[in-house]
Amino acid sequence: MSNLLIFASPQPHGALAKLCAHVTAGAQASGQTVEHFDVGSQPIPPLQTDATGALVAPPARLTALQAKLAAAQTVVLATPVYLFEMDAQL
Repeated sequence: MSNLLIFASPQPHGALAKLCAHVTAGAQASGQTVEHFDVGSQPIPPLQTDATGALVAPPARLTALQAKLAAAQTVVLATPVYLFEMDAQL
């Protein structure tokens, strides 16, 4: 089984990173693969339009994420909670 873990914390060694390590270890122990995609330390820029209002080609990182989302059987969104809200990167 293919899993995608999207990590959205700006703190790469914080509590959320430790939790994600446990999730990854558990999935791998049961024979599953886990791919990590970090949007916390490497944010994806927003989509943009040109002067006519047409969408500019999306950044390569967004295209890569779309392909990984389409291929994954399970997606885990790992985000810290700030004042009862998800991280802005998600």
